[in-house]
Amino acid sequence: MIRLTLSRRRTVRFLCRIATAVSALMLLVAVAGTRVSPASAAITSSGVVTIKDDGGNAVLSGGGSATVFTMLPPSGAACPGSGAGTPSYRWQTFLVDAGVDPSTVAYASGPKTITGHIVFPMFDAVGNPVQNQNPSASPLGLIAGIPTVSFGWAVPGDIPPGDYRLGFACTKAGATVSFWSAAITVVTNAADVPAHFTWTVATTPPPPPATDPTTAAPTTTIAATTTTVHATTTTSASSTSTTTATTGAVTTTTAFASSATPTTNSTIASTGTASSTVIIWAVLLLLFGRFAILLARPVRSVTDEER
Repeated sequence: MIRLTLSRRRTVRFLCRIATAVSALMLLVAVAGTRVSPASAAITSSGVVTIKDDGGNAVLSGGGSATVFTMLPPSGAACPGSGAGTPSYRWQTFLVDAGVDPSTVAYASGPKTITGHIVFPMFDAVGNPVQNQNPSASPLGLIAGIPTVSFGWAVPGDIPPGDYRLGFACTKAGATVSFWSAAITVVTNAADVPAHFTWTVATTPPPPPATDPTTAAPTTTIAATTTTVHATTTTSASSTSTTTATTGAVTTTTAFASSATPTTNSTIASTGTASSTVIIWAVLLLLFGRFAILLARPVRSVTDEER
């Protein structure tokens, strides 16, 4: 049997109290590390959609509600996987007003509605919604088989005057993981058939709203980014492509910006410290705390008869 002198007992008790305090602190740190937190900001646009005529040749600057046109994502635009997984990837189309961040749109049978906002899929030239499409298996995830689209399905009032974003989204289990978009402005035109509006393409699509789509106002600029790591500066500059389409005597120039490297910052939960670490510190806290309590009890004298 190990016997402690009074001075050694006090020393051990003091050390157990310190160990208890340290264990409690580390347990709090470990618990805080297991909280689910966003790994990054909201998903940003992976590139700009180009709007061309129904043959996919000339870039369009605009049209009417019956105009048939082609939406083209950047070359090589792809989802992270194909439609073969569980859950599988799908590519979608969308049309949302400027108050909606496309990265926040959820999908079931097409994009889900958002109260107070315009949210639609795009429709092909014969009126079918373009939604829940399978990405290519090879090249993996490629967005392919894109049909021509139009607003010919709409009736007056379906798409009020204002600014809109249209484009493609990759989804997994109904959540947006990446998207590509262009911006258009809709103006009322009573002479237009069937929906009484015309639309024009913005030179550069605005960035998504900074906050919740029900309260946000769109911001204004897309800037080049510079990242500095250990005195080494890497600059990803925006490139500007200009395409000129000539119709009769009228020349229309449409410029659009695209990132040299598409950037997708998905919102992924970070699990932080493993749960096993929490268990270890909890056990140590109980162990050292128990010793500290036992050693704090008064020392009882034992008579020769009790021995």
